Amino acid sequence: MKKAVNDPDFILGSKISVYEGFPGGCGTMGPDSAVMDLTESIDLVKGLEAHGASFILQSAGSPSHTLALSQPDKNLPDYGYLHFYFQKVCRENLKKDTVVIGSAYTIFRNGKGTKFNAVAPEKNSLRFWGNKNIEDGVVDAIAIGRQSFADPFLPAKLQEGRDNEVHWCTACDNCIEFLIRQEHVGCATYNKDFAKRIQEIRQEKGLLKAKHT
Repeated sequence: MKKAVNDPDFILGSKISVYEGFPGGCGTMGPDSAVMDLTESIDLVKGLEAHGASFILQSAGSPSHTLALSQPDKNLPDYGYLHFYFQKVCRENLKKDTVVIGSAYTIFRNGKGTKFNAVAPEKNSLRFWGNKNIEDGVVDAIAIGRQSFADPFLPAKLQEGRDNEVHWCTACDNCIEFLIRQEHVGCATYNKDFAKRIQEIRQEKGLLKAKHT
């Protein structure tokens, strides 16, 4: 791709699931093991870097098998912390100039509404962990997935101190249902058109039988 584009200002990188969370998946000791071993994943991101990748977007899980690891479920929110470790592993094994972007920050919202244990809400928000992990050198930037559907103006609102105006993602995962059904994806909580569409789909096709691709 570098050769084909032939433009030093064109940014190339890749999203990588560092640990898929099932026996034999990426990030395990081998095809018959469920033990986490990130050797293969480290080799992969370093290989991409060597071939010209300017960034690595860290992810985890598999949408076909371990969706709650990929996009932490409000019933399993603590998976979000596991992503921080994967970000740290990427950051420690890549050159300083290679940007590491972290995922799974949506689940932290404004520190409220998600059932986390052993932590105060004011020290468990998207803003808190994004700032802390960047300042601590765990990650260079954070990516916003489901939250970007709920409120695409989140970055501007946070930058201007308008946190109370943010439409925080409720982790209802209706947007994921659109994805699984191969429909246009949007927020059925804050967008009336998508709220109407999710109702139409369920009337036409019934309720979703399994929450995975």
